[in-house]
Amino acid sequence: MVALLLHMVRTFASGAFKAPREFVWITGVLLFALGGAALFTGTVLKADQEALEAIEHNNAVADVFGVMGFWFSTDFTDNVDQLLRLYIAHVSIVPVLIVGMLALHLMLIKRHGIAPLPFGTAAEVRERETREEQVPFSSHIRHIGLWGLVVLGIALVLSGLFPTALGPQGVEGIEITKPPLYFVWLYQPESWFGLDALWVFSAALFVGLLAVPFLDRSPERDPRRRWFWVAVGAAVLIAWLVLTIVGATTEVVSHVEDSH
Repeated sequence: MVALLLHMVRTFASGAFKAPREFVWITGVLLFALGGAALFTGTVLKADQEALEAIEHNNAVADVFGVMGFWFSTDFTDNVDQLLRLYIAHVSIVPVLIVGMLALHLMLIKRHGIAPLPFGTAAEVRERETREEQVPFSSHIRHIGLWGLVVLGIALVLSGLFPTALGPQGVEGIEITKPPLYFVWLYQPESWFGLDALWVFSAALFVGLLAVPFLDRSPERDPRRRWFWVAVGAAVLIAWLVLTIVGATTEVVSHVEDSH
């Protein structure tokens, strides 16, 4: 998640989402959302207190949407248990979507090429792109694969040194945990505005991210010439970081029970 976030920040700051690479950005945003889906569905499978509270929030938000949230609800079907559906999503549906979206993401990068350095006027950037040596896409894949192995190695070492243990067995009717880091920025807004904050803030963030290529239409890519949009992006990032820190450090309060 940290790598995805840093990659998106770099792409936004350098204007690499601009024409003709709008859909490279969009597929990247969708990958970021699918990463959250993998994390959430994996969280609820642990069957500990954190998992129980996560599924309670899931059901409460599904109730807010009524018939539109039926797939996430316990009322979807009597034949397939809700936890089994989330298990299927975690090990099959979400991974397939991630692989498919990643393949599309890489195909678009191959089609449009790696975005050149953004510094200079729009004309200078275009000229730099035409003069850049065309490196075979296989070399980019090899480079990505090697660094992917480095990240995987670091993750395996960290998981061995600091394993994530299961928490206490889930007890209904209490709320004593906080969501994983990816979602903890929503914790304080939920305290302020209730369960609606979970989907309103999430939708606002991801719709805003998807709209970025269609809002910043200037050919300029140099962040020094895009001070307005860079300032907007910095403000959103700072707000996200502040909400994450506040959510991680405030006292645990009950959300779901208070909504009933």
